[in-house]
Amino acid sequence: MISPWLSKATAKEERFFILLFLLSTCMPYLNRWAGEVWGQCFWNEYHMLWYFSGYLGYLVLAHYIRVHLTWNRSKRLVIGAILMIVGAIWTIYSFYVQAIPGETLSTPVLEIGWASCTINCAMLTAGTFLLFTCIERPKAPLLITEMSKLSYGIYLMHIFWLGLWVTVFKYTLELPTVAAIPCIAVTTFVCCFLTAKIISYIPGSKWIIG
Repeated sequence: MISPWLSKATAKEERFFILLFLLSTCMPYLNRWAGEVWGQCFWNEYHMLWYFSGYLGYLVLAHYIRVHLTWNRSKRLVIGAILMIVGAIWTIYSFYVQAIPGETLSTPVLEIGWASCTINCAMLTAGTFLLFTCIERPKAPLLITEMSKLSYGIYLMHIFWLGLWVTVFKYTLELPTVAAIPCIAVTTFVCCFLTAKIISYIPGSKWIIG
């Protein structure tokens, strides 16, 4: 649905869309400290920014960086690294500030730092996009290409494996959180990739894993 618009949109029009998208990523923080803003209500979270919010913004952001951005490689590398580092530190720090041992918090409160459409996640993603554009290689490695093809299926099934590895690393092996999280992330990704790869051999699998 967005492709026809992107094929005709100018760089200026895409920048305007991205600006509104970035504004929408600030709303979870505004809601935390200022309550509902700009006429929000329970059935319309973003009010007038609804059509400029959510994951759609990342698609437009990626398209703009790929098609319209004219920065040289060194500028992309520096700004991309800064955005990625600041976004990552912000995301991690927000969890450690709010995750108070022994205190039960609601999920929206605890996870605001990595709610996918927050300004810090947008910074981290934009920085990563910029760094990817600095890779000067005509063809991606076979493994990367294969993971990319299966990425939608990997995303869809990750929750099935996640619970298992949380149980293993946090409750069975009782690893500290700082060690458990990377272990959970890596094993979940590997299991999802292998599962998606096996499913890909089944006729008609594209309707299951994309």
